[in-house]
Amino acid sequence: MLDRLFAGLLMAQWLLAICLAIYFAPYTYNGLTRSIHPHMYLAVIGGGLLSLYPLFVAIKMPGTTTSKYVISTAQMLFGSL
Repeated sequence: MLDRLFAGLLMAQWLLAICLAIYFAPYTYNGLTRSIHPHMYLAVIGGGLLSLYPLFVAIKMPGTTTSKYVISTAQMLFGSL
């Protein structure tokens, strides 16, 4: 049960990271050209990689030691994102 709670928390953190990246720095400007800021790609792709595998493990192997290690490692890595 606790594994699924933390998996939901990881998904919420991923969505929050995307929202914060959109709010604070959606675009970068180089002269007159405008492009998507690299923080957007990091929030979407990096957050997805950090969230989807622990979500899979929490659903397929709830309560195991492996799932606890995977989820706790993902939480620590999300703090560095």
